[in-house]
Amino acid sequence: RLGGWRKVKDSAANITITAGGMGVLFAILLIFFYLLYEIFPLFKSASLESMEHYSIAQATNNDEILYLAMEEQAEVAIALNQRGKAYFFSTASGAEVAQYQLPIEGAITAFGLNSQSQPLIALANDQGILLAKPEYKISYPNDNRVITPVMEYPYGEQLLQVGDDSGSAESPAPINAIAVRDSEEQLLIIAQRGVQLSGTRLVKEEDFLSEEIVLVEETLQLPTIDISVDWIRIGPDQRWLYSVSYTHLRAHE
Repeated sequence: RLGGWRKVKDSAANITITAGGMGVLFAILLIFFYLLYEIFPLFKSASLESMEHYSIAQATNNDEILYLAMEEQAEVAIALNQRGKAYFFSTASGAEVAQYQLPIEGAITAFGLNSQSQPLIALANDQGILLAKPEYKISYPNDNRVITPVMEYPYGEQLLQVGDDSGSAESPAPINAIAVRDSEEQLLIIAQRGVQLSGTRLVKEEDFLSEEIVLVEETLQLPTIDISVDWIRIGPDQRWLYSVSYTHLRAHE
């Protein structure tokens, strides 16, 4: 009788150990196939699939787009046309989110951008230069992220004058190229009128009594250029100005 009970226990132990070993092997195989499933796309060629088609030409009145960009979440984009109208739209559907008319009248003759990461925009007409910056305010009503785009004017809505042309008896030539570079210490604006470059540096100083930031204006003396310029850019450190055409390059310190 004891021998029979021992055989039953031995059989049960053999079945349990065998089942456990098979379970371990099955689990290892599942892990292997899962890893194979995860890395298999790495061996396939990359592909792109179009998810949505839309046009913003009607919203921008079919005008030339001077500036087109997205905010860092890639959910809202901005299109700025040559009439100074900023149109914000959803990147997923093209639906309008907001639009603003910038306080600048007449034909815009030049456009400049500080940088893609700090998009301070410079727009020039025959009266001066406007500086504007798109901002995206994020809120969470009912635990849902909402991005609200706005246009801000960190240096005011009044048009700025570059160089000493404001005191000239004759009306200055229109600006056909402009460059802007902003930093914590100063704002630098360079404008090109024909072959002449003019510039203004606004140094940021802290008022001793009010502790507010005041701007001290300096007029820059710049050389005459001898090439047909297509665009101008200021280096990140504000030391170099690059005058670029399709055939020439000039660097000015």
